[in-house]
Amino acid sequence: IAAALAAVGAGWALTATARSVRWAAAGTLGLAAAVGLAVALVTAAVNAPAAIGRESAATFLRRTSWHYVAFENTNRLLPANARVAVVGLTANNLYYLDRPASFFENRPSLATMRAMNLSHVLDIDDCPLPETDDAGATLWSGTYPVVRSRLQGGIDRVQCARLRTMAPDPVIPAIASTNAGL
Repeated sequence: IAAALAAVGAGWALTATARSVRWAAAGTLGLAAAVGLAVALVTAAVNAPAAIGRESAATFLRRTSWHYVAFENTNRLLPANARVAVVGLTANNLYYLDRPASFFENRPSLATMRAMNLSHVLDIDDCPLPETDDAGATLWSGTYPVVRSRLQGGIDRVQCARLRTMAPDPVIPAIASTNAGL
């Protein structure tokens, strides 16, 4: 908005012949500068603690990034070769997830997840999470606030997350036990 106001003001200032139009143009440029300065100050106030080292990167991301808490726990708990199905996430930005992942707005079938060689399921949705019978052991579950605005702060809602292993494939143990006597 500030850039648009500045462009309008500059255009008026460059083409104006009347004194009142030049004053209006100067006022528009001044308003644009004030708005730009206000946005810069708010951004600096939000980001300064992390930028100058008074706040760790992880603390900053927990405070300002949606779903970082769920991704941080997934990264901490899973081996590097894990493959994750992220299910139900309203904002499908998987940037902070350091494992290969596939996003699903709605839960796919267990057969689909197995065909994709996914090893774990990360459910992220509004609380409470629905119970499912297609996943194995729960490795982590928790709740965390989702910020309304990165600049203005405020809590939009509380999200629930649950990290589980994939349910064991019933065919694999039967094959393994059959081959055990060979």
